[in-house]
Amino acid sequence: MKIWTIEEEASALRARFEGVNRAAFARSHQIKGGQAMIYQHITGRRPLNLEAATAYAQGLGCSLADISPRLAAEAQKAAALTSDAALRVSPTEAPWPFPSTPEADVRALPAADIQLLDSILAGAMKAILNRSTPSKSMAEQVLNASGLSETPKKKIRETEK
Repeated sequence: MKIWTIEEEASALRARFEGVNRAAFARSHQIKGGQAMIYQHITGRRPLNLEAATAYAQGLGCSLADISPRLAAEAQKAAALTSDAALRVSPTEAPWPFPSTPEADVRALPAADIQLLDSILAGAMKAILNRSTPSKSMAEQVLNASGLSETPKKKIRETEK
């Protein structure tokens, strides 16, 4: 695996963030430093660290090596130094909570679509928990609470018609 320069890491990350609301992503994935830190990472002003790269990989639905081969190699070296007992313990996974939406279909989506779904789900949760404006449709409440920019909201509204 070729180890990328800081500039190559930044360029690859920048491409993955095209069309993604950085502020919403930073909130959803607890990026320390928020959207300003994402900006510094995608412009190469600050090199990625393992914590940020892991959050990006999880949030964008890709592997750590897709974000930073350098940090993936470091993580593999560190994992090799852990005890075998620690590696055998695996966390218990909760069952997929959405029976009408196949998990495999969601996981097969491109990262940008997964981010869009994440924003919509976050908006739905806010709308369900707040239910402050019963005069608005639930769909409109979800869109308003999602943190999406107006362009994706407009596309979603057009598909509802």
